[in-house]
Amino acid sequence: MNRQTEVEEGMIFSLGHPLLDIIADVDQDFLEKWKLPRNSAILADPIKHDGLYDEMVSKYSKGIKFIPGGAVQNSMRIAQWFLVKPNVCVFMGCIGDDSEGRMMEEKANEDGVKTIYEITKEAKTGTCAVAINGINR
Repeated sequence: MNRQTEVEEGMIFSLGHPLLDIIADVDQDFLEKWKLPRNSAILADPIKHDGLYDEMVSKYSKGIKFIPGGAVQNSMRIAQWFLVKPNVCVFMGCIGDDSEGRMMEEKANEDGVKTIYEITKEAKTGTCAVAINGINR
């Protein structure tokens, strides 16, 4: 039996906190400037790291990737990849009324995930900078 006939649109529903992952190969100077330790994960400080995302996007624009993230949304993207038929997986979450939110929605939909985002003007879309330096993340 064909897998595409076994599943229906909207069959898997999820709710979570969406994040837009911004991934770039960066140089050592970038890590030092922003005091980013190698092989670690930190929460961006709104004051100390103000401008980090903008610099990352402008300085490394050639190879930068934008990936819809967050644990639940990632799970939906993976499940959707296995299921093949578009819109079987539905993801619901809240994003800001901003370019990051629009980018995330576009990329999630390209992956075949149906998104139902609440769009707010009260907060920005959550983002995660992934700075790759050699084999270090």
